[in-house]
Amino acid sequence: MPKKQVAIHLLVPILLLFALACSVDREQPAASNRTFEVPENGRLTIDAADLEDVDRVILILQIPDDGPTDASRPARIAHLTAGRVERSAEPIPGSPGRFSVTLPREQLALGLSMIEVDTIEEHPLNLRRFIVNVENAPNQGAER
Repeated sequence: MPKKQVAIHLLVPILLLFALACSVDREQPAASNRTFEVPENGRLTIDAADLEDVDRVILILQIPDDGPTDASRPARIAHLTAGRVERSAEPIPGSPGRFSVTLPREQLALGLSMIEVDTIEEHPLNLRRFIVNVENAPNQGAER
């Protein structure tokens, strides 16, 4: 068999595989987000069922300080079993004193999570703390 024919016989299957690989839809589904606003008292309880099929959780925090409203703030999220992560509290445009923190769903495990956000206050302890409690809701139809 001449070299040209061998090259064509080898090249055709390779090109077919390449075309097949390129035609596969590589788009992943858009990540689903869920937003929760932490009340002014700094404590939020979330039903674990509200976090099903969620990839990311966005927490809205109220941080009234005298710092610039367009600057992000360092934030730390700690949970006994899920560990600790560092994020950034991003200002919400047009809402002075309101910031958002985006977390992977896995970071909000059952139980209490503490969120600390650095502030720009003239105070020895320049941070705000927030508590998020993720719990299983009691069965509402259960007999007692």
